[in-house]
Amino acid sequence: MQYTKKLKLVTSVFIGSMLLHASAYAEEALWTAEGFEQPESIVYHPAGDHYLISNINGAPDEQNNQGYISRLSATGEIIDKKWITGLNAPKGMAIVDNTLVVTDINRVHIIDLEQGKIMQTHTIENAKFLNDVSAGRDGTFYVTDMMDHAIYKLDNSGINLFLKNEALQHPNGVLFDEDKLYIGSWGVGIKDDFSTDVLGSVLTVNLESKHIETVSAAKEAGNIDGVTKINGEIVFNHWMTGDVFAISGNELKKIASSKIGLSDIGANGNTLLMPFMMDGTVEARSH
Repeated sequence: MQYTKKLKLVTSVFIGSMLLHASAYAEEALWTAEGFEQPESIVYHPAGDHYLISNINGAPDEQNNQGYISRLSATGEIIDKKWITGLNAPKGMAIVDNTLVVTDINRVHIIDLEQGKIMQTHTIENAKFLNDVSAGRDGTFYVTDMMDHAIYKLDNSGINLFLKNEALQHPNGVLFDEDKLYIGSWGVGIKDDFSTDVLGSVLTVNLESKHIETVSAAKEAGNIDGVTKINGEIVFNHWMTGDVFAISGNELKKIASSKIGLSDIGANGNTLLMPFMMDGTVEARSH
């Protein structure tokens, strides 16, 4: 399929650059965990005091039942590498209480964290490439579909289309904050190597009017993957360079440099969580 070909091309083009930069950031890490298979997203589970990591383990659109979720201790030791198995290409995750929601191409799984079991799966017939998910204040989950310029809403009534608009510019990361959504867009005009004609921006979506606005400080700032919040600032990463930025008022500041393939970043307090999809590692840094 087309995404499979693109992933292989990206891997061959950028592997050399990853090796060249390997020594530049390793000493900055609080800890580094290795041995994962295309780790895409990482979230902290407060009740269990551990991290959960989604592993694609294949092409990002491949329905191969080889994807899985790992558990990692708060200090970076692997507790259970294949804790939840039988997924396809799991990506974004979000936690409310003891419920984990994870995207999986055209499905959204609801997992009981105490039992370690998938309790429910929602299949979206028209979904093309579900990516990230974020939980609202009322327990509603918002899910991006990167390849269909869409956002879905999961609540007690089920999962339904919330917004579809090309102005979302291939929405990847999503963060609910202060009654609106922050969207990290990949950009406009995706090429075979997954670069774009126009870089993506950080957008906001009003939950009532569904009005889309561009955050001026983060206009055309990168091929944005993850969006999180640290120390009161919206933080996002550029997948193609590995750079991490924070929006500080009307200014954009680079807070970290790493390597190509930095996926859906997360946060635990002032700790920046960094999954590197291309080389199977996960890193934590203090910010």
